[in-house]
Amino acid sequence: MNFCKRIIKDTKGFSGYIEAAVGVFCICIVIVLGMNIFPVYILKNRLDNYTEKALRRIELSGNTEDDTMEFIKKIAEEYGIEPEIEVICEHIKGTKNIQIDNKIVMKAKQDYTMNLGILGSYTIGLHGKATGYSEVYFKN
Repeated sequence: MNFCKRIIKDTKGFSGYIEAAVGVFCICIVIVLGMNIFPVYILKNRLDNYTEKALRRIELSGNTEDDTMEFIKKIAEEYGIEPEIEVICEHIKGTKNIQIDNKIVMKAKQDYTMNLGILGSYTIGLHGKATGYSEVYFKN
């Protein structure tokens, strides 16, 4: 009991322990937040790389037919993502072919749910966008 009274009265020696405990607590919070936030950046990077690679495939094939879209899905599996894909371009009438030098915009979207424990879960929408031009000439 005397020991507790002495520690409470002696503020010089005890404050160092409190500062150290608060410092360790702050470092732990930063580490936990980092472990929850860094996967978002990794997923965003994968989504951007995937969008560029998939757009390149469309540019080289000059179409958005089933075989091209299947290949794009395989690329997504390689990257470990499941995005919603949107390809905006001008097709040749009645086909899925894209004439040379026509602009192609590819957008990919994926949601990421970040769980912060007692603070709750937050859904973040990540978007990847790439723009290019068809490199295939189709005779009419």
